[in-house]
Amino acid sequence: KPRHCCLETLIPERLLVLPVGCKVADDRRPAFVRKATPSPQHGVNLMKVKILKWHAVASWTWDAQDETCGICRMAFDGCCPDCKFPGDDCPLIWGACNHAFHLHCILKWVNSQTPQPHCPMCRREWQFKA
Repeated sequence: KPRHCCLETLIPERLLVLPVGCKVADDRRPAFVRKATPSPQHGVNLMKVKILKWHAVASWTWDAQDETCGICRMAFDGCCPDCKFPGDDCPLIWGACNHAFHLHCILKWVNSQTPQPHCPMCRREWQFKA
């Protein structure tokens, strides 16, 4: 009985995922793969897989220690109360103390502090991170 050194996975019955360099018994492969012509290389059967259709999925997040703005308490992956859409129009700003805030939130905070603004989280003197 042949040993199988690979993981066989059917993804919506159209794609067989095999690590390159593994031998698979013909009786274990689906019919559409058995009809494919293997390309021998160094005594190992390599199968070529043609991907007919795929869907790209992506997401983004801000690289901040917290998940919410310490001023408005809105999530960083959303937007501040002054913005309508998240993303480049509502960026995060880091202070020298490494606390992050929405741009609009920290600008309002800094402009309301006299004489010297402090970080709303740790009360250190506020300086924008360079």
